This record gives sequence, C-alpha cells and structure tokens, in this order.
Amino acid sequence: VADVKKSILNHVVSGGTAERIDALASKDSAFADITESARADFATLRKLRDDDDTSGAIKESVGEDEDPRMWREGRSVTVADGRVTMLVLYECTKLTALPATIGELKALATLKLGKCSSLAVLPDTIGELGALTKLHLYKCTSLAALPDAIGELKALKSLELFTCSSLVALPESIGGLDALTELDLQGCSSLVALPDAIGELGALTKLDLRGCSNLAALPDAIGELKALTQLNLNGCSSLEKLPDAVAAREGLNVTLPFHLMILDLPASLREDFVTLRKLRDDDASGALRKFFGDDEDPRGWKRGNAVTVSVDGVTELSLIGCSSLTALPAAIGELKALTILNLIGCSSLVALPDAIGKLAALTMLELRDCSSLTYPPKEMHG
Repeated sequence: VADVKKSILNHVVSGGTAERIDALASKDSAFADITESARADFATLRKLRDDDDTSGAIKESVGEDEDPRMWREGRSVTVADGRVTMLVLYECTKLTALPATIGELKALATLKLGKCSSLAVLPDTIGELGALTKLHLYKCTSLAALPDAIGELKALKSLELFTCSSLVALPESIGGLDALTELDLQGCSSLVALPDAIGELGALTKLDLRGCSNLAALPDAIGELKALTQLNLNGCSSLEKLPDAVAAREGLNVTLPFHLMILDLPASLREDFVTLRKLRDDDASGALRKFFGDDEDPRGWKRGNAVTVSVDGVTELSLIGCSSLTALPAAIGELKALTILNLIGCSSLVALPDAIGKLAALTMLELRDCSSLTYPPKEMHG
C-alpha cells in the first residue's frame, strides 16, 4: 500500500497541476513533504533561469512559465520521487556561463548541456551536485576548461564532453571521480594532454578519445586502469606511440589511429593505402569521399566491399554505382598491384585518365553502364 501511495504521489508531482498538488498537500502530510522538496527545486530552477540576466539565454530557451515542468514542452526538466532529477539545456547558444545556482539542485542526477556553443565556464558550485551520475556536454565548443570542483562529484558515472573542441586539458582533480565508468572525449580536437591523475579512475571501463587530433602522448598511468576494457584512439593523428604499459595490458581492447595501426603492415600495402586516400581526396567534386566515407583505413570503405588487399598491395578496387563521379584522379596509376578495377554504373564518368595505362598488373577493367564514357585513353590502345 505504501508503495502504491508513493507512486501516486510521485505521479501527481511529476505531472499534476499546481492546484491539484496544493489540494493533496493540504490533506496528506507525506505528500506535503514531497511537494515541499519539489517546490524548493522549482524555485531553484526559476532562480537559475532568472540569475542568467547577462545573456537571457536560459529564459529565451525554456520560456517564462513559472512551472519548470512545462519548460520546452516538458523536455527540459524531469521530476522523480518529488525532486528534480534531470535538467536539459539545449541550444542555449548565447549562454556564456552556467549560474552558480545549479549547485542547489541536490537531487539532480543528470545534467545535459547540448550545443551551448558560447558556454566558456562551469561554476565551482557544480561540485556540490552530490547525486549527479551523468554530466553530458555536447558540442559546447567554447568550453576551454573544467573547474577543479569537478573532482568532488563522487557519484558521477558518465562524463561526456563530445566535440567540446576548445577543451585544452582536464584538471588533475578528475582523479577524484571514484565512480566514473565512462569518459567520452570524442572530438576534443584541442586537447593536448591527459593528466596523470587519470590513472586514479579505478572504476573506469571505457575511455573514448576519437578525434583528439592534437593529443601527442598518453600518460603511462592509463596502464594502471585495471577496470578499463575499451580505449578508442581512432583519429588521434598526432599520437606518436602507445605507452608500453597500455600495450601490455591484457583484456584491454584498443582501437588505434590509422598511422599506428599500419606500422606492422608490409611497406607496399602502406604505400597503397596512402595512394587510395590521395585518390579519394584528389577528387575535387567530392564524389569519391561521399562514396567511400571519411575512414582513414581504406579496408573499411563501403563496409569492407570497396578494397581488396594482399601482402603485395591493393589488388581490387570497386566503385560500383559511384554515379556522380565525372573523372577518375590520376593517382589511380600508382596502384601497381591492382588487378581488378570495377567501374560498373559510374554513369557520369566521362573519360579515364592517361595514368590508367600504368596499371601493369591490371587484368580486368569493368566499364558496364558507364553511359557517359566516350573513349579509352590512348595508353590503352592496341
């Protein structure tokens, strides 16, 4: 009975009208206790909105409704057990600083700030959010640093800083996040280093560093993360090497950046991969990039169906259905081991480059449905 009653009370607090909440609160002391907490949180949210009087960004985003449950048609605030547990601020593009009032939301478990592109700092009071388990900052492209107080979030399990492209470093205090299991720094292209304190994150299982293109080195301390099972370094183009302590870790799945991954490949294959990327990038129309995608490893193009390799190099290249390609770049002639070139359905291809005559190993050239192709290059004549 008690659980049913609690469920009813929570349902009313979450979605009931202010009048209905007042009516039930006057009749039930337990409900009055719940509403008192909720009302306090609602007052804090209004203060948070109104304290942002410099930019007015929060009010512009969530509106002027006195009931925070109505902000952004109910998408900004979540209430559970009579408390505000989630706050979402999305596309507050004029917001430069989150008001210190945020620290008063003692039951807040999830804070999401998405595309707040002018947000430069978080307040120290964020460390007072003792119940916070998820802090997600998505494309907050002006955020250059996190406050030291971030290390006080002892319940935090997930810290996401996706495409916070101005973030240069993490504070040493991050080592105090004892419960943290996921750290997502994907797209933090200005990040130049990780603190040694990262080795103190004993619960961390997933570390995502994809696209951290200015990260030149990893601290040896990462090797001390015994719970870590996933480390993604794809796109870390400045990373010089993998620390021995990381390479030697058993049970750790590491996704290497392309330039480190290919070090163990034959030289001829490495050269052909460079040629394939050049072929893609030399196409001024962008048709090949659209067809192949942005992956640095050609073996992954078109889900592995575009390129076939052997120890000698790239042996097959398929452009089936690349209908917007008008000209094949001359770099094609550098694929010395190529035996099959499939251009079926390249309906906009007008001519083949003279460089195709350099493909001495070529045994099959498929040109079906290349309806705009008018003639082969002279190097292919008799």
